[in-house]
Amino acid sequence: MFKHYLIFVLLVIPTLSCFALLGGQGTEENPYLITNYDDLIELSNTPSYWITNSYFIQTNDIDATNTCYLNNGEGFSSIGFHPNYFNGNYDGQGYSISNIYINKTTLCAALFGWTENAEIKNTNIIDINISCPLYSAGIIGVAYSSTVINCSSSGYITSTNSTPHCAGIVGVVVGDCKILNSYSSVTIDGNAALGGITNLSTGFLEIENCYFTGIITGNTKIGGIIGQNHLPEHVTIRNCYVKASITSGAPELSGVIIGDNKNSTITSCVYQDNGSLQGVGTESQISDLPESSILALSESEMKMADSYINLGWDLNTMWLLDDTSINNGYPYLYWQQTDPYEIFLVEDDNQCDFTANQLNTDIHFINPLPNGSQLMINQLGCSNTSLNGISSSNQPLGNNFWRIKTNYQDTISYQITFNLQEIATSFNNNEVAVYKRSNPNEAWQNVIDLGALVSCHNNKITVTGLTSFSDFIPVLEDSTLPVELSSFNANLINNSVQLTWQVESESNLIGYYLLTGITNNIDSANLVPSLIHATNSPHHHEYKVQHNPEISPNINTAYYWLKSIEQNNNATYYGPIMVKFNNNIDNHPQVEWGSKLFTNYPNPFNPTTTITFSVKKPQNVKISIYNLRGQLVKTILNQFVSQAQKKYKIIWDGTDINNNQVASSNYILRMKLEDQEFSRKILMQK
Repeated sequence: MFKHYLIFVLLVIPTLSCFALLGGQGTEENPYLITNYDDLIELSNTPSYWITNSYFIQTNDIDATNTCYLNNGEGFSSIGFHPNYFNGNYDGQGYSISNIYINKTTLCAALFGWTENAEIKNTNIIDINISCPLYSAGIIGVAYSSTVINCSSSGYITSTNSTPHCAGIVGVVVGDCKILNSYSSVTIDGNAALGGITNLSTGFLEIENCYFTGIITGNTKIGGIIGQNHLPEHVTIRNCYVKASITSGAPELSGVIIGDNKNSTITSCVYQDNGSLQGVGTESQISDLPESSILALSESEMKMADSYINLGWDLNTMWLLDDTSINNGYPYLYWQQTDPYEIFLVEDDNQCDFTANQLNTDIHFINPLPNGSQLMINQLGCSNTSLNGISSSNQPLGNNFWRIKTNYQDTISYQITFNLQEIATSFNNNEVAVYKRSNPNEAWQNVIDLGALVSCHNNKITVTGLTSFSDFIPVLEDSTLPVELSSFNANLINNSVQLTWQVESESNLIGYYLLTGITNNIDSANLVPSLIHATNSPHHHEYKVQHNPEISPNINTAYYWLKSIEQNNNATYYGPIMVKFNNNIDNHPQVEWGSKLFTNYPNPFNPTTTITFSVKKPQNVKISIYNLRGQLVKTILNQFVSQAQKKYKIIWDGTDINNNQVASSNYILRMKLEDQEFSRKILMQK
């Protein structure tokens, strides 16, 4: 008997003692860190972590495939069990836990088995695999007075029990509970009381801004949101939808929203009509709901914004419909975007300034927003958005755009600053434009054309003079000149002048004229009438023209200018260069370059390109390659250049600092001198 007692103590103490193996201290300011699979198992096996007011954050995606080998094949031990409930606060921070396996013959299976006064948020369960007779779900098996916010689940849940109470998010709720801004796409196979989101046992429950898109197969009391609400406590379901495959042996007690309904307030919920089930089971105690409570819509109507706007849904800061790659064109929750976002709630009417450091944005309102106003800021990638209205030669700075919205309805006046120090290369006022569109279906417009002012300082772009929010995108305008001239020379051969000029690239150019005179004064020069047509090639090209000047004993010099004519009739002059005729000495006058970074050749290139530069005086030269986020790819030159007014050439082989080949993309070539800095776009194209 004594030996038996010792064995019992040795087995129980490790599971009830905390050895502080998790990082952090468990406070709100310094929460415990769940960084990997071992930390997750440590949390599930150590009840002393589950105390009231303990805080946890997940810092990485976690693959829990190896849970299938735990506990003699029963798999993962849910966090919290009767009577040792999980009483803490778990923030998944948007990360996922995938491939949890549970196969047990006792009750309660989920990520969290039993919770009390707990909050679970920003947690995504992917491909869960549960077989359990009673109380199983993706997030919580049994929730006592707990809250679930911004969570999701997918995978398989099965049970052979007569009334298993299986659900996608929470199996059973007890006391006052909330399930907010969450969704499930699980496949559930069982007998009765099966719900896409939850099943109610007893308590007051609020479900808002949730949806279910999975599969449920069972016998009776099945619903896409709640399977069974048969007790007198009140349930509120608001702004939810179901697009699911639901099969029931008793359709009279099954519905697309609720199966067996006794006491619920349902507001502005919709489901995709499949012709087999109604919104609520026809023999439920409450099946005759107001017309606006539940609407059956067609597939096309389910994908239309007006279907939800007419019901009062928030398609600005809660739901979105504009990215068909998310949720197959059906509404999705704002937090499902992979890009960062932030929502500000105005707590008093004296607040004018909002700063979202993570989103590189500052907004100052000229007049304070009223109490209760919301401001949503989102930083999105450009890869899936139309750039209609923006020239193909212009490049989004940092490859991002900003979506900014507010629920304040009156006209507003504000100043907005985009801080691009961390995500874009250096730029100046002449290279930057900001475009705006009122919604994703409209073309972008330059904010200057809308009456706004744009200024740049220290890689910050400030826009003033606008009165509405929408999408904003700062772009680096194409600063490429119509012609990039790299040399202009003249050779005297037998009293005939051979003029040559080389260009690195041309665009939108009609051609060239030559002008000549006997003095260094272009106003007295004469036009050589023949037009030399431009090639308008992005590649290096050399022009040669023979000119026979009128030579007399009193004239021993000639000056030449080159004039380029653009398609809009703008003209640019180069020169002059001088030729001496006395003694028939060949001359090779040449343009002085000063400090300049020429167009690389070729451009686009693969895998090498030649970079040409000159300096006006001996000095240190640093030439580097950056990606469009302003991150250093490689420094290809950093040395002192001793000769001025000379063209230097170096080659970049298309590799990064680790000598790995870079991907096809635009890059920024930057030359830094003692007192100047030059940059231009280059394109690696495989």
